[in-house]
Amino acid sequence: MLFRSKEKIHEKALEIGGGGRLFNIVVENEIVSKQLIERESFGKNVTIIPNNKIRFKSVSQDTIAFASKVAKEVGGLARPAYELITFSK
Repeated sequence: MLFRSKEKIHEKALEIGGGGRLFNIVVENEIVSKQLIERESFGKNVTIIPNNKIRFKSVSQDTIAFASKVAKEVGGLARPAYELITFSK
């Protein structure tokens, strides 16, 4: 498992936000990815992502502040998904 939800209450929101990407297969590097693709190990409708090619993309603090403000106005809460999960480096 790549990550876990910090609180059970957020699991459904994370699942919906992640959508089909939650079923992508993460492998160690592009060499492993190439070997799996060449062997057609998983069929044609699978996305394989080399872990060494994943880059973090942050959300601007202005965007987070705006989302939090709007959510608070309607009695809700808005936080970036990466704050709701735990994962191993």
